[in-house]
Amino acid sequence: MQEIKGRYIRVKLPDNLKSVEWRKSDSETRVQVFLKLFNKEREKNQVFVFADEGIFIANSNVKSDIRTNKAEIGDTSFETNELALFIFESSDVFLIFGENQANYVSSISITVESGISVNLFEIWKTPPQSSSFNITKIYLKPSSSLKLLFLENTEESSLVVQKKKFFISESSDMYGGNIWRGLGKTFVSEEVYLDGDESSLRDFHLCLGEGKKKLEVNYKVFHRGKRTKSFVSSKIILKDSSEIAFLEDAEIENSALDSDSYVEGKSLILSEKAKNFLIPSMNIGVNIVKAKHSASCSRVGEKELFYLMSRGLDRETAEKLIIYGFISEILNEFPLKRFIPKLPDFPQDLLL
Repeated sequence: MQEIKGRYIRVKLPDNLKSVEWRKSDSETRVQVFLKLFNKEREKNQVFVFADEGIFIANSNVKSDIRTNKAEIGDTSFETNELALFIFESSDVFLIFGENQANYVSSISITVESGISVNLFEIWKTPPQSSSFNITKIYLKPSSSLKLLFLENTEESSLVVQKKKFFISESSDMYGGNIWRGLGKTFVSEEVYLDGDESSLRDFHLCLGEGKKKLEVNYKVFHRGKRTKSFVSSKIILKDSSEIAFLEDAEIENSALDSDSYVEGKSLILSEKAKNFLIPSMNIGVNIVKAKHSASCSRVGEKELFYLMSRGLDRETAEKLIIYGFISEILNEFPLKRFIPKLPDFPQDLLL
């Protein structure tokens, strides 16, 4: 066993993790099944990566390379086969993890060339008793754009470790929406580098804790270019004996003049046994910036419940309505939100 130490949780990876052996494929079987979920037609500018099978499907809009690389997180390292994709046309990219293979390491890098827009759908569905370790690096060249819609749904006793890095060049922007749910254990290290002048980030996270779910997200955004902007928002709901730690940190380096950064987090606790660690922080190395952060933690208020119940609702319905309001506020900020109800295993009751 190899151990990865987070700030609040520790995860142990089995020694039998194997690196994915990547290969290009023209198989359409899984593609059609997946597209049917999204009610989308097959188009030439779509890219599919099925990490559990080690296959990718792409047309002339993408160049690819497979190379040996070292994957590291904490003190743990693996030698992996990295799939490198270079996208030259505006495309939809689908990354699918964890459906079939039980214990694997995957490494993927995606370069979005200048002036190109990409919609990225990242779906995680891990079977019980499985371990998945993934490293993803995404490079946005100047004047490019990325919209990300992410869903993770982990089964009980499963383990997911993710390390993500985003490098955003001059006048490029990233706009993300992320949903975390399930019953397993997840450890995430995510870093966003606003390297270019006037690059920007908007990233929204909805974390749903139930059962014995454990989730730790270590999220950092680095302002390096001038006039960069970032807005990072997380909303967390916990019930049963779930534990979620969300650490949000913005670092504004001395080269990032006239930059603007806002980090916020809100949590709603529905159980006495649930635990939440919500910590926004900032490190500011230059004077001419705008920077602020906020955090709040609350329970469903008796006054709100009383008001709704006085209008004829029973207690359970009133509580669900308050939770829905808490969730819908952030879901309305998501990119590609028309696809949210079509995400595999998305809890439809969240949409009423």
